[in-house]
Amino acid sequence: MAIQIRFSPEPLSKVSLQSRQQDDLHFARCQAYDVLRHQIWRYVNDELRGNSILISGHRGMGKTAQIAFAVVDVQHAVDIRDSHKRLLLVELHGPALIRGGDEPPRKAKPAPAREPPLVPTAPASPLPQIDESSNEERLLIQIVVALHLTLIGEIADRYWSAVHRGEKRTAVATELAAEFSRELDDFPTPARLRDYWKRAGSLETGLLFDADRRPASAPSDPGEPQAASQSVIRQSGPDQGFRELLLLASSVEIYRRVSGTFTHHEKDEQGEGEQRESGVSSVADLKNLALPAVGVLTGGLVGGGAIASNMNGLLAGVIGVVSGLVATIGLRFVSRKTYDHTLTRSSRWERDLTVKSLRRELPRLVQRMTEAGIYPIFLVDELDKVSRPRAFDELVAQLKVVFAERAFFCFAADRDYYDKLLNWTRPGQYPKAATIYRHRLFVVYLPEDLFDYLDTVLQYD
Repeated sequence: MAIQIRFSPEPLSKVSLQSRQQDDLHFARCQAYDVLRHQIWRYVNDELRGNSILISGHRGMGKTAQIAFAVVDVQHAVDIRDSHKRLLLVELHGPALIRGGDEPPRKAKPAPAREPPLVPTAPASPLPQIDESSNEERLLIQIVVALHLTLIGEIADRYWSAVHRGEKRTAVATELAAEFSRELDDFPTPARLRDYWKRAGSLETGLLFDADRRPASAPSDPGEPQAASQSVIRQSGPDQGFRELLLLASSVEIYRRVSGTFTHHEKDEQGEGEQRESGVSSVADLKNLALPAVGVLTGGLVGGGAIASNMNGLLAGVIGVVSGLVATIGLRFVSRKTYDHTLTRSSRWERDLTVKSLRRELPRLVQRMTEAGIYPIFLVDELDKVSRPRAFDELVAQLKVVFAERAFFCFAADRDYYDKLLNWTRPGQYPKAATIYRHRLFVVYLPEDLFDYLDTVLQYD
């Protein structure tokens, strides 16, 4: 009798995601897998806003594979109902989330003095500067980068499918999809993104889901939890495209903060002024010619009158000159009064775009993802290899709103970490980190689990 082994595609591969049959995936299930799958189903069913699960086990037991298979299994159950929801696994490398070493790096001791060389040498290049970012900032940056790169990868794949939807593959459509994928590596503006959605014909229906497929009920799968039969089926409406644009524009903006220096400020200035002027003047427009003539005429008349009255000629001339000067000075007299008033107001507002703002921006980004039909699941792998486990536990406790309440996180660690956590949870030794993991699972296979697995992968002739 010949025995054949049926090979199964790896979880999250294209073959596993494109397959509509759950029987095509073969893997060993255990009790930890059933609990994990049930919690993921509740999350995609909008029964949970977030969760935090610790999955432990011996090395090589398939902890990461259990998480990946659970994601694919739930996605298949969602696709059976044609519900417009999609799971997105975001992988994070645990040791890279915080800085290594228990203490800050020490300065190197100065080298002993040496005699100067006979031949002058070029000065040594300066040592690279050490990243002084706090562990919290480093952790948030790693999460944002991984989430953004995973999201644009998923959207780029959907865009390739959308531009060829309902028609043959053309060179224009292929070039458009390639151009879109390339521009996602930069920081496209919301107007630019809207133009791509419009050119793909997905401004209203969106890119993530096929508009021709309508959600419909389907018989409950025997392997699904009981809550699956009461699942809320989501149907993308005419605002699906705009929700996707809002999501991608928000992700680009947050990613731009952590990838470089970006500043934004607004300045508002207000001014008010008032000027008043009043005066009296007897000077006409032709004052340069009129004033001397009037003065001469006045002096002549006064002097002539004095001579006609038999006055001394010398005295009459003096009186005429004085009268002419008085008339000229009198006509030049000007009276003015000026009043000035100025009021200026100035205000400056600068938006907080530092890394610390990600603590409140990241949960809002995850919420916009779920509103668009994407449910991210973060996988922190190799948690046991973190060089500073206590520092990481303190960070997780401080960011509980991110790790447990507003997002779905899975932490994979070995048995030593699991035993250490059990010791911490004894009476009188209950640290903050122990309150983060709502479910602490241990991957172990019972004999019946292994027999069921062999029945699926072995085929007898």
